[in-house]
Amino acid sequence: MEILVIILGLLISLATVFVLTPFLCRFAVRMNWTDRPTESRKIHKKTTPHVGGLAIFAGFITGLVYFYFVQGLISIPYSGFYQLPSLLILLGAAGMVGLGFYDDLFRIGFKRKFLFQIIVAVVAFWGGIQITEIVNPITGTAIYLGAMSLPVTVFVMLGVINAVNLLDGLDGLAGGVVIIVLLTLSLTYVSVGNYALFPMVVVVTGSLLGFLRYNFYPAAIFMGDTGSMFLGYIVACYAVVGIGSATTATSTLIPFIAIGLPLIDTAMSMIRRLMNHKSMFHADSDHIHHRVIRELKVSSRAAVMVLYTASVVFGIIAFALAHADPMLQTLLLFATLVLVVLFLKILNYIQVPDAVYKMVDKHIAARKESSYSGD
Repeated sequence: MEILVIILGLLISLATVFVLTPFLCRFAVRMNWTDRPTESRKIHKKTTPHVGGLAIFAGFITGLVYFYFVQGLISIPYSGFYQLPSLLILLGAAGMVGLGFYDDLFRIGFKRKFLFQIIVAVVAFWGGIQITEIVNPITGTAIYLGAMSLPVTVFVMLGVINAVNLLDGLDGLAGGVVIIVLLTLSLTYVSVGNYALFPMVVVVTGSLLGFLRYNFYPAAIFMGDTGSMFLGYIVACYAVVGIGSATTATSTLIPFIAIGLPLIDTAMSMIRRLMNHKSMFHADSDHIHHRVIRELKVSSRAAVMVLYTASVVFGIIAFALAHADPMLQTLLLFATLVLVVLFLKILNYIQVPDAVYKMVDKHIAARKESSYSGD
């Protein structure tokens, strides 16, 4: 019974977005809510509606309304699966959609955007999205944050929101990665008895599955900042739920590893702009999806598949960390570090100095000469 209720909630959100999106496409074109490929950094070639986040949010709300009415049908042992987010969390979600929609239409400056994101994160904090303690990695004891709980929570939320927002650069990329991240975190949390915000994850996943039908290459509509900021907010809330309930230093890392792909892209963007003496909010064409297309010489669709795969790998590692013993956790973290370095090297983020290549070539030549002399 309970699993059917969950599946039906997902399907209702999916169907809402699936049916609504074509109407939104036509309305957006009529209202000129479109994105024209006037900048070289943009990969799409035709004018495309860019407010698809409105459809995603509609599916989100419809699904939550459904879960509200079926709560009475759920037996007590399963009631934790159906605890709805607080009104303040929903208010924060609506605020993020409004901010993204306004930015899609009128392009507000990064300072005002950043300020509004802070306000929304504070609202979510009041709604129960809080990191009240962290685990000392050396002693394993809890460190209560006290007055620092609010700034730490807001910092984490802003990082995740903007990481997801930056990742939205190819048809279907951000939506698919967010599905993978949410499924990873929900499976991990539920497996250890944490059911917080589970209905919210179900309806967002359903909404994205319905939206990807129109957003995957070649996209008929983009989610825009309306969608990417909303999704970033949802992922941020869910990540904070995991961080706030972590009992070990390693489990604190699980949400960050699950969100590894957008966080790496954001970190590389910040480093690149810092080294080039440019604003952290300066748009460019050197994001991780641009690199995959350029360095691997693949199509846009293939690049999305590559990045989906990378996100799945991060998800598998995150889930495994939750159930591994300390020794295996250490090995997994080391393997993650190695994989990240290799990934960055393949995409030419990490460049080995010519002197190192010359030293290696010289060493190989000397070995060959020594071998010949021995013969």
